[in-house]
Amino acid sequence: MLPSFTPLQWTLAAIAALCVGLSKSGFPGVAMISVLLMAELMPARQSTGVILPLLICGDFLAVGAFRRHVRWPYVLRTLPATVAGVIIGFFLLKLPFSEGFFRVLIGGVILALVLLQAARSRLPSLDTEVPAGGPAALATGVACGVTTMVANAAGPVMAIYLIAMRLPQFEFVGTAAVFFLLVNLIKVPFSLSLGLIGPRSLSLNLVLVPAVAAGVFAGRKLIAHIPRHAFEALVLILAALAAVKLIWDGLAR
Repeated sequence: MLPSFTPLQWTLAAIAALCVGLSKSGFPGVAMISVLLMAELMPARQSTGVILPLLICGDFLAVGAFRRHVRWPYVLRTLPATVAGVIIGFFLLKLPFSEGFFRVLIGGVILALVLLQAARSRLPSLDTEVPAGGPAALATGVACGVTTMVANAAGPVMAIYLIAMRLPQFEFVGTAAVFFLLVNLIKVPFSLSLGLIGPRSLSLNLVLVPAVAAGVFAGRKLIAHIPRHAFEALVLILAALAAVKLIWDGLAR
């Protein structure tokens, strides 16, 4: 059974799904718009059960569009730590901390990473090569796992890591697409166990799939015309805006 949305609410839901598709085409901060809009249309807890299948749909479409550009070593280096982070995040949600606390914490971490990467690009003394494995991959993986489980906010974290690895745009998008497809599939059993995904949410997902596909298609066309430096700057700006939004929401709770 579909929700009894008004025409305006259906429009907002379609925009949220469109932003999911755009986020999967190389603009990760846009995903926060989807989280915000869905949380306005339904209870925040219920909205996560709607967003996750849309994200997986976007992941599959992005993998299909960018599969030739995947850099598997970056996926394999970060995925084990991400799984650990998902488990950590699952148990953190059981602790007596408010959701606002987690949002402020995650937003602060993302903002700090954005500022660090911005400083590296501006100051030659800091712009040294970051090893793809070791501490960087471990920290990125754990941070992605915790943030995706607690607030669906892992996109900016992985984006900053891939920028630090200096991947070209298409390799950036293809690698992120495969990474998040695997991560989001891993999250499905957790969401099912919490009762967040069911026939009602999946029926809404089916209606919104065309909007997700349109977002992926539009993003693929757009990214082909953006110079690398402009692309990296745009990703950092979107990540910073997502971080500020998380902090703002957390302080308001």
